[in-house]
Amino acid sequence: MPFPVRMLLAAVLFSSVVFAETVVEHPFPGVTYTREIRDESIPQVFHLVTIAPDTPGLAFKTTRSNGEAPRDTDTESALAFARRTGVQVAINANFFSPLGEPQANLIGLAASNGKVVSPWDSPSMLEAIHFDRDNRISFIRPANPDRPSGSETNPPVVLHNAVTGNIRVVERGRIPIPTGGDRHPRTLIGLTEDGTLLLLVVDGRRRGISVGATMHECATVLREHGADTAINLDGGGSTTLIIADPEPSVVNRPSGQFGILRSNGNHLGVFAGNGGASAPTPENRPQASADAHTHAASSSAQR
Repeated sequence: MPFPVRMLLAAVLFSSVVFAETVVEHPFPGVTYTREIRDESIPQVFHLVTIAPDTPGLAFKTTRSNGEAPRDTDTESALAFARRTGVQVAINANFFSPLGEPQANLIGLAASNGKVVSPWDSPSMLEAIHFDRDNRISFIRPANPDRPSGSETNPPVVLHNAVTGNIRVVERGRIPIPTGGDRHPRTLIGLTEDGTLLLLVVDGRRRGISVGATMHECATVLREHGADTAINLDGGGSTTLIIADPEPSVVNRPSGQFGILRSNGNHLGVFAGNGGASAPTPENRPQASADAHTHAASSSAQR
C-alpha cells in the first residue's frame, strides 16, 4: 500500500517478544497501521490500527438495517461495505447467522445511525462498544445481563452506533481471561485510557504464514499497545481489515478459500479526514465533533 510514511524495523525486541518484522505506516493524520510478524516457531501476523481521538474528520459507520427485508441486515464483504460507505478503515463486527445467505440475523446489540438494528438477544454476547453522535466511545453491557433483551444498556446511553462481541479480554488494564486455547483468526476492538481506538486483526489458518492467536495472546498485544478495555468480535472466516489508500483494499489475509471474502452481517467503518476513496455522502457520514471522547468504564464461537 502506498502510504505516505513507511518504516521497517527488523528483529525488534518488544515486551520480551521478538518480532521478525514490524512495519509502521501512517495512512491518514491521526491513524497508524502496524503489522507485526512474530517469531517463526509459531508464525503469527497481527494487524493493528490506532486512531487518535483528535483525528481530523473522525466519524463512525455501522451496517444499516435492511428494513422490511428478512432478518436484520443484508450481508456484504468488508470490502463492499467500505466501497459503499466511503469509509477509510473497516473491520467486521457482530457475530451473525446463517453463513452464506443474502440476509443475516445479528447476534447481540447493534445500532446504526440512531436506529436499533438488533437487540440484546443472547446470553453469550454481552460486550458492546458504543459510538455516540459526538464520537464519544464507551463500552456497554445489557441493563439486565441475566436476561438480555431490548436495547437498554449499562451504563445508559442514547444509542447511535454500536456493535457487540462476546468476551471482554482487557478490563481496566488487566487481562481477565486464562492463557491457552485454540488459535484462530481474530478481530478485536479496544480503547486506551486517553481515548485512542485500537482495531486488532489477526491472520490465521494460513499454514507457514500465520496460525492465528488465542484470546489471551490478542489481549497481550492490545495491552502492549496501551489498551485499557477491549472486547472480542466475530472472527474466523469473518476477520477482515480494509484500509482505503485511496481505494479500499484488503490489508490482512482472510482465511477464506481461494481468497474469497466472507459476506458478513455487520461492519464497523471509520471516516478519517479526506484521505479515502470517495467523499461520503451526507446520508452516510454523521455530523460529529472530533474533540469529545470518553471511555466508560465468556467462550468464543469460531467459524
